Amino acid sequence: MLARVRESKDNALYHKIGHYAYLLDYLSNNYDGEKRNYAITNNLYFLASVARKYPPNYPSVDSLITLYDSYLSEERRTLIRQRYYTEIDPNSTRYTDKGFIDEFKISTPSNHEYVLNKKLTPVTVIDLWASWCGNCIDAFPLIESLTTKYSTEKKVSFLKISLDDKEENWRKSTKKLQLKPEDSYWIAGGMKSEFAKKFDVKYLPRYIILNQ
Repeated sequence: MLARVRESKDNALYHKIGHYAYLLDYLSNNYDGEKRNYAITNNLYFLASVARKYPPNYPSVDSLITLYDSYLSEERRTLIRQRYYTEIDPNSTRYTDKGFIDEFKISTPSNHEYVLNKKLTPVTVIDLWASWCGNCIDAFPLIESLTTKYSTEKKVSFLKISLDDKEENWRKSTKKLQLKPEDSYWIAGGMKSEFAKKFDVKYLPRYIILNQ
């Protein structure tokens, strides 16, 4: 395959977009069926694994994943997105066995309570924070930018969950920081909750990525 790519190589385009973007384009135009999809999946997974180190002068890894999304199965798409989010944020943790999620309940400022599992999408990024965590609050703009970026992607969602020990502190911070009521949740028990123990949360901020 690589020999064929070299033979057909448009040097100007190759140097402009880089090896992997060029290879993906070649695969999509010269192969079909499962062979094409499998090759594209493997290359996208590799790119997701090196996203933080990928040369910034080439098309971004995120844009390539989006561009070739239609060639991926649901399972492969979730796996690649999951790997990508884990790579761009080394503090995030990936969990695939989440049957225990059913036991955790989250509260909203309007006093509604939900089972956490009901709020998950195929890929859910959970932002754990607390009113006393300055670094958590400082990182909100980054999370907001990602939320906006993927606002049209129904399979990706972001949840802010407070681990404040006291519900009152979470409510005050939600109001002070002008967080959207539908975007601010609290888990009773905070850092000492079963949720925090299950995910081994010992510091904040902390990001957890779950696939549905």
